[in-house]
Amino acid sequence: ITNFDPKTEKGNGFTFKKYNSKEMYNALKKATDIFKDNKVWSKIQKNGMKADFSWDVSAKKYLKLYEKALKKK
Repeated sequence: ITNFDPKTEKGNGFTFKKYNSKEMYNALKKATDIFKDNKVWSKIQKNGMKADFSWDVSAKKYLKLYEKALKKK
């Protein structure tokens, strides 16, 4: 999931960095406010459908992570 930016119309969801109730509330508030705008909500949905969630992408990310871990060893 990438955080949706209304200015650029990029992103496919809503995220937060600090795992606490305030940050989660702010993300949910943003999502519910944007949900009221059908045009913008449709853009988020389309962005999500364009995203590549295949195992190929995940496998490449895991490979990079493992290579980074081996370098630090």
